[in-house]
Amino acid sequence: MAKALEAFDRMLGNGVSCDQFTYSNVLKVCCSIPSLSSGQQIHAHLIKFNCESNMHVGSSLIEMYAKCGNLTDAEYVFHAMPTRDMISWNSIIKAYSQNGYPKKAIMHFRKMTEEEGIKPTSTTFVAVLSACSHSGLVDEGLTFLRQ
Repeated sequence: MAKALEAFDRMLGNGVSCDQFTYSNVLKVCCSIPSLSSGQQIHAHLIKFNCESNMHVGSSLIEMYAKCGNLTDAEYVFHAMPTRDMISWNSIIKAYSQNGYPKKAIMHFRKMTEEEGIKPTSTTFVAVLSACSHSGLVDEGLTFLRQ
Protein backbone atom coordinates (compact mmCIF):
# COMPACT_ATOMS: atom_id res chain seq x y z
CA MET A 1 0.00 0.00 0.00
CA ALA A 2 2.84 2.39 0.76
CA LYS A 3 4.06 1.82 -2.80
CA ALA A 4 0.75 3.15 -4.12
CA LEU A 5 1.26 6.38 -2.18
CA GLU A 6 4.83 6.61 -3.45
CA ALA A 7 3.59 6.16 -7.03
CA PHE A 8 0.99 8.88 -6.47
CA ASP A 9 3.69 11.24 -5.15
CA ARG A 10 5.82 10.51 -8.22
CA MET A 11 2.85 11.21 -10.48
CA LEU A 12 2.32 14.60 -8.86
CA GLY A 13 6.05 15.33 -8.94
CA ASN A 14 6.13 14.60 -12.67
CA GLY A 15 3.18 16.88 -13.35
CA VAL A 16 0.72 14.12 -14.20
CA SER A 17 -2.82 15.41 -13.84
CA CYS A 18 -5.15 13.31 -11.75
CA ASP A 19 -8.86 12.71 -12.12
CA GLN A 20 -11.61 11.78 -9.65
CA PHE A 21 -10.81 8.09 -10.00
CA THR A 22 -7.13 8.57 -9.17
CA TYR A 23 -7.99 10.61 -6.09
CA SER A 24 -10.70 8.21 -4.94
CA ASN A 25 -8.36 5.25 -5.23
CA VAL A 26 -5.43 6.86 -3.47
CA LEU A 27 -7.76 7.92 -0.63
CA LYS A 28 -8.87 4.27 -0.35
CA VAL A 29 -5.22 3.38 0.11
CA CYS A 30 -5.07 5.87 2.99
CA CYS A 31 -8.08 4.07 4.50
CA SER A 32 -6.46 0.67 4.31
CA ILE A 33 -3.19 1.69 5.94
CA PRO A 34 -4.78 3.90 7.72
CA SER A 35 -2.82 7.09 7.18
CA LEU A 36 -4.52 10.28 8.31
CA SER A 37 -1.52 12.47 7.49
CA SER A 38 -1.34 11.18 3.89
CA GLY A 39 -5.10 11.62 3.53
CA GLN A 40 -4.89 15.17 4.85
CA GLN A 41 -2.10 15.98 2.38
CA ILE A 42 -4.22 14.64 -0.47
CA HIS A 43 -7.20 16.66 0.80
CA ALA A 44 -5.05 19.82 0.81
CA HIS A 45 -4.03 19.04 -2.78
CA LEU A 46 -7.69 18.61 -3.72
CA ILE A 47 -8.55 21.98 -2.18
CA LYS A 48 -5.62 23.66 -3.94
CA PHE A 49 -6.78 22.37 -7.31
CA ASN A 50 -10.51 22.79 -6.59
CA CYS A 51 -11.30 19.07 -6.93
CA GLU A 52 -12.93 18.32 -3.58
CA SER A 53 -16.48 19.12 -4.72
CA ASN A 54 -16.70 15.97 -6.84
CA MET A 55 -19.17 13.55 -5.18
CA HIS A 56 -16.95 10.48 -5.62
CA VAL A 57 -13.90 12.26 -4.23
CA GLY A 58 -15.97 13.72 -1.38
CA SER A 59 -17.31 10.28 -0.46
CA SER A 60 -13.78 8.88 -0.48
CA LEU A 61 -12.66 11.72 1.79
CA ILE A 62 -15.51 10.96 4.20
CA GLU A 63 -14.54 7.29 4.30
CA MET A 64 -10.84 8.07 4.73
CA TYR A 65 -11.45 10.47 7.62
CA ALA A 66 -13.88 8.05 9.26
CA LYS A 67 -11.51 5.07 8.98
CA CYS A 68 -8.78 7.22 10.51
CA GLY A 69 -11.13 8.20 13.36
CA ASN A 70 -11.49 11.86 12.38
CA LEU A 71 -15.26 12.37 12.28
CA THR A 72 -14.98 16.14 12.53
CA ASP A 73 -13.38 16.35 9.10
CA ALA A 74 -15.67 13.62 7.71
CA GLU A 75 -18.66 15.73 8.77
CA TYR A 76 -17.09 18.87 7.34
CA VAL A 77 -16.57 17.24 3.94
CA PHE A 78 -20.11 15.84 3.92
CA HIS A 79 -21.75 19.16 4.79
CA ALA A 80 -19.53 21.07 2.33
CA MET A 81 -20.56 18.90 -0.62
CA PRO A 82 -22.71 20.95 -3.02
CA THR A 83 -24.76 17.87 -3.88
CA ARG A 84 -24.97 14.45 -2.27
CA ASP A 85 -25.80 11.10 -3.79
CA MET A 86 -26.46 7.66 -2.33
CA ILE A 87 -22.73 6.99 -2.01
CA SER A 88 -22.06 10.14 0.02
CA TRP A 89 -25.05 9.43 2.31
CA ASN A 90 -23.91 5.84 2.79
CA SER A 91 -20.41 7.07 3.58
CA ILE A 92 -21.51 9.40 6.39
CA ILE A 93 -24.03 6.92 7.84
CA LYS A 94 -21.36 4.20 7.83
CA ALA A 95 -18.84 6.64 9.36
CA TYR A 96 -21.10 7.32 12.32
CA SER A 97 -22.01 3.66 12.70
CA GLN A 98 -18.41 2.45 12.71
CA ASN A 99 -17.20 5.13 15.09
CA GLY A 100 -19.77 4.66 17.83
CA TYR A 101 -22.32 7.36 17.00
CA PRO A 102 -25.47 5.35 16.36
CA LYS A 103 -27.88 8.23 16.97
CA LYS A 104 -26.14 10.37 14.37
CA ALA A 105 -26.19 7.44 11.92
CA ILE A 106 -29.94 7.05 12.49
CA MET A 107 -30.52 10.80 12.23
CA HIS A 108 -28.74 10.93 8.87
CA PHE A 109 -30.60 7.83 7.68
CA ARG A 110 -33.90 9.56 8.44
CA LYS A 111 -32.78 12.79 6.81
CA MET A 112 -31.69 10.88 3.70
CA THR A 113 -34.95 8.95 3.39
CA GLU A 114 -37.51 11.41 4.71
CA GLU A 115 -36.14 14.83 3.78
CA GLU A 116 -34.05 14.04 0.72
CA GLY A 117 -36.28 11.25 -0.58
CA ILE A 118 -33.38 8.92 -1.32
CA LYS A 119 -34.23 5.24 -1.20
CA PRO A 120 -31.81 3.21 0.94
CA THR A 121 -29.72 0.43 -0.55
CA SER A 122 -28.55 -2.76 1.10
CA THR A 123 -25.33 -0.94 2.05
CA THR A 124 -27.38 1.74 3.80
CA PHE A 125 -29.36 -0.86 5.72
CA VAL A 126 -26.22 -2.69 6.84
CA ALA A 127 -24.77 0.56 8.20
CA VAL A 128 -27.90 1.71 10.01
CA LEU A 129 -28.75 -1.76 11.35
CA SER A 130 -25.19 -2.10 12.62
CA ALA A 131 -25.61 1.21 14.44
CA CYS A 132 -28.90 0.00 15.94
CA SER A 133 -27.50 -3.36 17.04
CA HIS A 134 -24.41 -1.87 18.68
CA SER A 135 -26.49 0.54 20.70
CA GLY A 136 -29.32 -1.78 21.72
CA LEU A 137 -31.88 -0.10 19.46
CA VAL A 138 -33.28 -3.36 18.13
CA ASP A 139 -36.87 -2.09 17.85
CA GLU A 140 -35.67 0.92 15.89
CA GLY A 141 -33.75 -1.41 13.54
CA LEU A 142 -36.84 -3.53 12.99
CA THR A 143 -38.79 -0.38 12.13
CA PHE A 144 -36.25 0.48 9.42
CA LEU A 145 -36.52 -3.02 7.96
CA ARG A 146 -40.29 -2.73 7.68
CA GLN A 147 -40.12 0.48 5.66
